[in-house]
Amino acid sequence: MQMRRIVKITGKIVLLIIGLIGVVYLGFLINEYLTGNKYVDYLKKHKLISTQINDSIPLKFDNTFSDNQLFLVGEIHEVGTSPIIDVATFKYLNQQNNITTYIAEMDIPQSYYINRYLKDSTDLSLEKILNKWVVYIGTISSEYRAKKWGNLKKYYQQLDDTKKFEVYGLNRLNDFNLLNRLLKEKLPLTYSAEIPESKDSLINWVSSNIPQIVRTTSFSKQDSLLLSNIEFNCSNLEKIKSRDEFMYDNFLRYYEQNDWESKKIYGCFGLYHSLQGIDNTLGGRIKTNSFLSGNMVSLIALYNHSHLTVPSQGLPDYLADNNTYTRLPYSNGNIFLGYIKGIEDFKRVSAKNSINLFKLDGTNSPYNQSNRGLDNFSLIKLFGGIPINENRVTTDYIQYLFYVDGADWIKPEE
Repeated sequence: MQMRRIVKITGKIVLLIIGLIGVVYLGFLINEYLTGNKYVDYLKKHKLISTQINDSIPLKFDNTFSDNQLFLVGEIHEVGTSPIIDVATFKYLNQQNNITTYIAEMDIPQSYYINRYLKDSTDLSLEKILNKWVVYIGTISSEYRAKKWGNLKKYYQQLDDTKKFEVYGLNRLNDFNLLNRLLKEKLPLTYSAEIPESKDSLINWVSSNIPQIVRTTSFSKQDSLLLSNIEFNCSNLEKIKSRDEFMYDNFLRYYEQNDWESKKIYGCFGLYHSLQGIDNTLGGRIKTNSFLSGNMVSLIALYNHSHLTVPSQGLPDYLADNNTYTRLPYSNGNIFLGYIKGIEDFKRVSAKNSINLFKLDGTNSPYNQSNRGLDNFSLIKLFGGIPINENRVTTDYIQYLFYVDGADWIKPEE
C-alpha cells in the first residue's frame, strides 16, 4: 500500500511538472506571437522575393542594395539551399553591378585551381581541387560541389569577357599537396627537385626561399604576387591562430594589391564569418576597421522544416541515423537544439517550401532597435548559437535575410 501511494504521488508530481512546462511553453509562444506583430507588419512591406525552392531562384533587391561595396553571404554549408542562394546572389551582382571579384573560404592553391577549373584549363577534377577544403561538406558531397562550383563554371563560360570573374581564397593554407603542385608549376624547373613534399618541410622551405627567388627571378606581376602571398601564408601559419584573422589579413593584402578600393566585391562564407556585429569575425574585422571606400552588407538564412548533413558519430544515439551521415531535422524554431527569437514572424509571412528574402534595415525598421531575428537559446547545447551582444541590434550584424522553409540536406557520398 505504501509503495502504491508513493507511485501515485510521484505520478501526480510528474504530471504537474509536465503541466507547468506546458503552461510556460504556451505562455512563451503567446508572448512571441504578440511581440512579433509589429515585426510581421514590417516584414510584409519589406519582402523582396518569395519563390518555391528550385535549383535556381530569381532574385530582386531594393535600390539601396547596389550602393554597397562589399557583399557577404553567410550560409549553413550543409543545407541544400545554401549553394543555390550563393550562386543566385552572385549572378545577380555580376549582372547588375558587374562584380567580378569573388572572395571565398578556401586557401590560395585551391582558389588558383578553381580559377583554372572555371576556364577549363586544368586536368584536376573538382573533387581533387577541394579534397582538403575547409568547407567539409564540399569534400564529401559531389552534389554540393556541383550546385556551387559546377553551376558557377557553367555560368562563367557563357559570360562576356567583361563579366568574367576571379576567385580569391582567403583561408589559411589547408592543402599542402596542392601547394606543392602549384609551386612546381610556377617556379623554374631548377627548383622542382628541392621542393619538399611534407607539410612542415614545405612551409619552412617556402618561408626561407621564396622571398629571394621572387627578387632574383623574372616573374609576371601576377605570379610574383601569388608567390609572395604564398610566402606570407606559410610564414604566418603558426603565428596567426584565428582563421578569421587570417582571412582578414589576406583580404587586406588582396585589397591593396588589386586596387579593390575602386571595385565592388562579393564573398560567401560560413554564417559566423559574415556577421558584422561580432568584432573578431571576418565581417566584424572589416566593419570595425572601416577601410572600405563604400559600405558593406551581410545576408544570412534562417530555416524551418529543413534538414542538414551531419556526421553520425558526432551525434547522440537518439538523433543519429544508422549511416555514416545523418539527415538531421533542422529548424531555427527548435527550443531544444536552437531557437531564434522571432523566427515565427518570418514563418507568418512566408509559404511552405519556399525561399523568401527580406530587407531588415529599412526606414523605421524594428530590427534597427532590437536583436530579434538573431537572439537565440537552446536547451541542448548541440550546435553553437550566434553570440549576441545585448548592446547591438540585429542590423548591426546583418541587413538582409533569407527565410527558407523546407530545405533538404546536402546528399553525401557514403
